[in-house]
Amino acid sequence: MVILTTLALEFAGAAVLTWRFYSHYGFSLRDAAMRGGFHSVSAFCNAGFSLFPDSLMGFGADWWITLTHAALIFLGGIGFLVLYNLFQIKFWRRDIASRGRLRLHSRLALLASLLLIVLMFFPLLINEWNRSLEGMPAAEKINRAFFQAVTPRTAGFNTMPVEKMRPSSLWLTMLMMFVGASPCGTGGGIKTVTFVILIASVFSRVAHRDRVVIFRRTVPEKTVLEAMGISVLALGLVFCGAVFLFYSESPDISVHSPGGFFGEILFETVSAFGTVGLSTGITPRLSLAGKLIIGAVIFMGRVGPLAVALTIGKTGGAPQATVRYPEDVAVVG
Repeated sequence: MVILTTLALEFAGAAVLTWRFYSHYGFSLRDAAMRGGFHSVSAFCNAGFSLFPDSLMGFGADWWITLTHAALIFLGGIGFLVLYNLFQIKFWRRDIASRGRLRLHSRLALLASLLLIVLMFFPLLINEWNRSLEGMPAAEKINRAFFQAVTPRTAGFNTMPVEKMRPSSLWLTMLMMFVGASPCGTGGGIKTVTFVILIASVFSRVAHRDRVVIFRRTVPEKTVLEAMGISVLALGLVFCGAVFLFYSESPDISVHSPGGFFGEILFETVSAFGTVGLSTGITPRLSLAGKLIIGAVIFMGRVGPLAVALTIGKTGGAPQATVRYPEDVAVVG
């Protein structure tokens, strides 16, 4: 299912992009097919690599190009478990029992992905309307802002100059990059479902509930602990990576973006952790040590959350200790 779904979606995306590059931008059929295929694979796999020097900045007014990329990014990011669940549902049947249903994981992944896009789109459009989007037609501003709301959680394409964004937009982008894609998807980050469970657990504690309940389903305590463990370790990785970069890099590498040196380094680190690839422009200016640090953060950001989840959720292993120590009080908060 994974192989066939990947090939089908990438082929469909490549066909649309090839047609657009060939018919509208004057590329030869061979060149258009090569670019369409490359960008389709890059978008679905949430890689963010582009054959154009300015990523997709030159196509910010082209709805065919941006929406095709956005659809591939979204479908690759929600994860194969969700796609498999959707393929099993017979939407044309009226009987709920024979139709099938969305599992809790699928509902959380889809809802969180859509909500995060909305929460990114409107503030970004308002913040950048007269800043990085100044002088563009209204429809183009909406198109660029929408695509930029889709891409930061998972892929590194951009239709807006990141280095010119307001600090508030950069910080919101960092949050989206930190959350990332959905479990079993092609993106990085702590994952959308992890983020939702983390928020739900906080509300449960505030409401003095002993269980985390979402959509009338109880989330197992093991899953809640996995979400907490992944989030804490992810924050620790970002913090350590940023601190090492502050030591290895000089403020001279700053490209004088609104975020300043501190914001640029932090943005670079979070982008590396989420395997997004967006940058304010300092990546080529990093020292050898800085590039090695970024490479390490990318690797640990992609492999780390999965390894932590597998380790925490592993059953069996060593037997439980026979000694139980007495409980005592420790005040938190």
